[in-house]
Amino acid sequence: MKQSNIIFCNGLVGKPQQWEGHLESLDSLLQSVLNHSQANIQFNVDWRPFGMTVDAAMREVYRHYGNRLKSIVTYWDPAHNATEIKGLCDCLAAMDCSLLLRLNMRSAESVRMLFELLASNSFAKTTPVLNVDACSAATIRDILQEANQRVRFQVSHETPLTHLELFDRSLIGTVQIAIGSANAIDECGNVRLDDGMVVRGGYSLPQFLSDYWNDHSMKVVIMGPTLPSWTERDNYQRLNKGYSFLSSHGESRSEQRSTRDCYQESWA
Repeated sequence: MKQSNIIFCNGLVGKPQQWEGHLESLDSLLQSVLNHSQANIQFNVDWRPFGMTVDAAMREVYRHYGNRLKSIVTYWDPAHNATEIKGLCDCLAAMDCSLLLRLNMRSAESVRMLFELLASNSFAKTTPVLNVDACSAATIRDILQEANQRVRFQVSHETPLTHLELFDRSLIGTVQIAIGSANAIDECGNVRLDDGMVVRGGYSLPQFLSDYWNDHSMKVVIMGPTLPSWTERDNYQRLNKGYSFLSSHGESRSEQRSTRDCYQESWA
């Protein structure tokens, strides 16, 4: 996978109590791990100080990162946040930037409101990327039937395999790679997510990536909200360890079999 297809989320650094220094702290982290400062960025609109508007945050983020800003992630559901979604899309259109926008889909009402937003051309400057992990198969089929290629899907280790069978891989927009603390990533790339994180569970990073790494149409997003107790050094160590598995990925089939053996032994 090309470096240009990897995106780093601002949740990799601590949630700011005040805005000043937040974007720079992500720059510093990525410079330390990647040894360059031109990485692509995903911005979590909820990872901003209390009281700061989404518009104000977005304008600062775009001013700071420019075309390096590739994706926006929200916890918003069209069933409950249609006004906020439209407002964010209007803000992006005014800034004349075209981005991926992650939305959470949970119900038939989510789908109905999504299609109202699509019909009103609210996504003229954005591509909706849908998290459908909590949806029924019937709801996903409704999206596929009506969306007509206007949306993409997010997948992660939490996405049920039965869901992945419902849509063609060409419709996958982002592959979310969640990482926790460095101690929760073993030498084989097995990841366990720490207690307190909004993403949960465990998975084999090499095994998970083997399905997606060579597909250059997808974006791999490295994320994992920082826990309040983690320091800058903790964040450096966890990203450095997790990224090392991504940058070295591309084993032969025999090496992949060894990784699977290691995975099974690790969780036995």
